[in-house]
Amino acid sequence: MADYVNKQMIELKEVNQEYQNRATRSVKTEIHLSVKMAEYVNKQVIELNEVNEENRNRLTRSVETETHLSDGRTRLYRLASVCFGVLCVLQVTLNISLRLAFAGSNEDRNQLEACYNTLATERDMLSGMVSVLTYDKVILQKRLSGCGTGRRVEGRYMAVPTRWPMLRCPKGWRMLGSSCYFLSTEMKTWQECFERGADLVIINSEEEKVREREREREREREREREREREREREREREREREREREREREREREREREREREREREREREREREREREREREREREREREREREREREREREREREREREREREREWRDGERERERERERERERWRDGERERERERERERERQTERERERERERETERERERERERERQRESEREESRAREKARETREESEGESKS
Repeated sequence: MADYVNKQMIELKEVNQEYQNRATRSVKTEIHLSVKMAEYVNKQVIELNEVNEENRNRLTRSVETETHLSDGRTRLYRLASVCFGVLCVLQVTLNISLRLAFAGSNEDRNQLEACYNTLATERDMLSGMVSVLTYDKVILQKRLSGCGTGRRVEGRYMAVPTRWPMLRCPKGWRMLGSSCYFLSTEMKTWQECFERGADLVIINSEEEKVREREREREREREREREREREREREREREREREREREREREREREREREREREREREREREREREREREREREREREREREREREREREREREREREREREREREREWRDGERERERERERERERWRDGERERERERERERERQTERERERERERETERERERERERERQRESEREESRAREKARETREESEGESKS
């Protein structure tokens, strides 16, 4: 039993060391992944800053060289806004991933701590059982040594009757003084007695008669003492059986307490799994709320872009209105200047028509650019959805592995 308990203690220590090593590796892995994610995001931020700086330089050069091209400035502003939005999205993604990573490491650490506490409780319980078994072993050894002494005494006592015939007269004979007498209760002939080596004896000594009666009473007392010792041994065996039954009942109570503690630990593990499922549902709700907020921000950005396009159309309409007013003024001037001026005006009108055609072409190009931007935004959204799905699958796999280990 002691070897078995020592083996169980060694196995518990090995399991505890393995859990500690696994927890250390898990924390190191999470830290390494977090560092990699941070490096990746920093690299993306640096690239976005470079692109933004390049766009600002390009915008500055464009403003210095072509101050009359308002569409170029608007496009650069939009590109800068898009870059800033992408930067914000990357920052939000980094925050969410780091939060999930640290939450997962904290949950693993809590599970390992609970497992370590359970193993420590079982170790203490086994140590208590070892102490109880050691105490029982010492008591049993003491009783065994006592039983060995008793058996030696009993063996010697039982050997006395085997040696007694060598020290006393044969069976059926009586000792008187230092002589043995055979008193026959049958009437036989002298020849038969002589053949057995007998001789005629007359006991006429009162002392031998008294001594014979005294020996008879002594043998009777000896038999009485023997019966008393036998009863005492029987009572001792009964007490020993009672003590054995008491120890058996104590062991049964100990096993019952052990089963009760085991059921309590099972209920505690069940409650821990329930709390883990509740935390998982809470994280799922949190992710759902985060996705809802992300969709709300996306709708808000879409409305902002719509308002920006509306303002752009309003500015274009006002510019066109002013241009038409100036055109009417120039028309009156050209009418006064004559037909030649009207011819030049028609030429300029054709040039303006060409300019408006180019303007519409640029507008269509801008619309295609916005369409490509929306397509890239949808692709990024799908990539984020796939990343969240992979993250959820990884968490589910880790949870299943934690449950199988438990």
